[in-house]
Amino acid sequence: MQVSIDKHVSFDKYLTTGAYHWAEGSPLNWRYNAPLIARYRSVLRRIPAGANRILDAGCGDGYLTYLIAKRHPQAHITGIDDEESGIRQANGMTARTGMRNLEFRHVRAGATPFRNTEFPIVVLADVIEHVPQVPAMLRELKRILAGGGALIVTTPNRQPGSVWDPRHVKEYTARELRSELEAFFNVDMIWGSWPMHYFRMWRRKRAGRIALDLAARTGWNAFDSEIENPDQSYGQLIAVAKND
Repeated sequence: MQVSIDKHVSFDKYLTTGAYHWAEGSPLNWRYNAPLIARYRSVLRRIPAGANRILDAGCGDGYLTYLIAKRHPQAHITGIDDEESGIRQANGMTARTGMRNLEFRHVRAGATPFRNTEFPIVVLADVIEHVPQVPAMLRELKRILAGGGALIVTTPNRQPGSVWDPRHVKEYTARELRSELEAFFNVDMIWGSWPMHYFRMWRRKRAGRIALDLAARTGWNAFDSEIENPDQSYGQLIAVAKND
């Protein structure tokens, strides 16, 4: 049976804020976001050079999809999302780039429109925390992921006594994320990035944030630091789940 990979609680930021990932990804924009750039780099470095079809599931406004397509011009990149406002933003922003190796689809609740084993790489970047029926989503992604393919997952690392975003259905520790993924995939390692002492400094929006963003603009991003088997002193989790 094919199932939905829809992501809710409803994500309304594209209606209220527009294509904000594109603004936060530009070093020339005052909204530049060093942690966001580090998250996207953690995904990009894990996509093998020879991948020919890549799915960005929960692509939002399409900025990460665009970065993947730019880095892999030989591949065809598909971005899907159930939030139509995000897909409109993605189509509008990428049309300006003239790139032809990517497409976006608005996938409503229900089966994804893809064949079995269609994609060697599936990206799920900060999506799993929004999904109320995670096993159903992972089962569907396993169906469309090629044998030997990889699901690349990022999600915030749950912090004691706080939540990252009230829109999240569930926030994960590294152990919980591994357990969720291993019901369907083989997971060799969970990595952590975003050292929390830097993130707390950045989140205060004072001189520390200015300094961290300036350093990232000029080549050193404090949030790029990664560690294996992270505890809660790191704010972002990265996993590569193999469909063996």
